[in-house]
Amino acid sequence: MISLELDTKKPNEEEEEKPRVSKVEEEEEGSRFSELRSESSFDFDEREQNNSLAAGDYKSLWSEFDDFVANEKNEAMEGTSRALSYGFEVGDMVWGKVKSHPWWPGHIFNEAFASSSVRRTRREGHVLVAFFGDSSYGWFDPAELIPFDANFEEKSQQTNSRTFIRAVEEATDEASRRSALSVACKCRNNYNIKPANEAGYFAVDVPDYEPGGVYSVNQIIKARDGFKPGEALAFVKQLAAGPHGCDQNGLEFIKNRARVSAFRKAVFEEFDETYAQAFGVHSSRPLNDTSKVSNQLAKEPTRGIVLFVFP
Repeated sequence: MISLELDTKKPNEEEEEKPRVSKVEEEEEGSRFSELRSESSFDFDEREQNNSLAAGDYKSLWSEFDDFVANEKNEAMEGTSRALSYGFEVGDMVWGKVKSHPWWPGHIFNEAFASSSVRRTRREGHVLVAFFGDSSYGWFDPAELIPFDANFEEKSQQTNSRTFIRAVEEATDEASRRSALSVACKCRNNYNIKPANEAGYFAVDVPDYEPGGVYSVNQIIKARDGFKPGEALAFVKQLAAGPHGCDQNGLEFIKNRARVSAFRKAVFEEFDETYAQAFGVHSSRPLNDTSKVSNQLAKEPTRGIVLFVFP
């Protein structure tokens, strides 16, 4: 069974939000934790059974383990290939649904960043989806997923649950950062893009967002391809002509705003000597001592993504 912890509220928080929490929601919450407990019990029983095996059986156990390790990458590739057949790639933001719960925002997670215990629960032909808001995850058939952007307007309005709203906010923030990623470079700071431990991944510091977001080369290229100078200019002109005529809650507006803001930060003059002279103000050139910046390799994704690196 796929487990999804949709509500992890503290007792005091529940009292403050009583009108939003129904008896049905409490029962559903109990059923979700019940599913988690049953999975834990199964793992425990399996360990007890293995501990009771005779010493002569250990050789076959190690052989099975070696086979598991050897086949692990092949199974992961099978899930990835199936995802590609549905138009998805590892890292894509999606909506996933579990039973009677709302469609939940998440992204297709790279199994290389997950723990071995998570990988052991892999389902053939399925991909690992990490969800925003509650640190939960699940193995999904790609046919059960839908694209994030195209369904944002409808799916983001499903419920007023605090947990769901927080998940949507985190997902929106991540979508914004990915848009801003399009203009991230090492022009001024040699350390804002550095290789991660996993081959083909980089830790990127995007201005105005928590540093160290880990993205694949393909994700970075995709983000850069998404930056269209003409469209960015048209967006700025539209705001100038009618600042209140845009749907500021729409995903496209949010992403365009993130791109334009990131572009400004990427190209603006940090030290303008003529400005200081013209207005008679004292302005000192900023000290960019990159030697003090840690060049430690990124070990795991941070910000929203860090929620999905399992212990």
